[in-house]
Amino acid sequence: MKRKVTFSYHKSNNTILIKAMGCPDVDYYVASVLNTNMKAWNPMMGCYAILPEALSEVAANVAVSPNVGFIDYVDLPRAYQVVIKAMMGKFGRETYEEKANGEAPKKSTAHETLHVTTSAPIEVVKAAHKALAKKYHPDMENGDEAKFRAVQEAYEKITA
Repeated sequence: MKRKVTFSYHKSNNTILIKAMGCPDVDYYVASVLNTNMKAWNPMMGCYAILPEALSEVAANVAVSPNVGFIDYVDLPRAYQVVIKAMMGKFGRETYEEKANGEAPKKSTAHETLHVTTSAPIEVVKAAHKALAKKYHPDMENGDEAKFRAVQEAYEKITA
């Protein structure tokens, strides 16, 4: 069953709340993998609050999650909505605008293939590689051998 992930903005402390509504892989990622300096548990809301700097990393994880069916981010400021739309497009998730216009995301560099910035630390590159390799692995149900090879080649190019 596909789940809903909601991103909402808290202006008072400039954080973004993430409600993963029963998506264990997203919950695990935010709770265990994301740097502790970038997140805090919000007991009042029952979810994690992240800093805006971690949004692209978390959005990438949400975009590759097979458990996520709907991503709600309309409460975010426009600049943060753009980040989530970009991650959705990079990981093959259509936004409503792309679906209507028939646009396809373009990939040209190794960093773009792994959906990381050129200044991303090696830990982020490794995490992106792992998530994409798992998603596109030919032995997986919806695997894509061509995309898997592209991810492998991009990782090797960056880490060489």
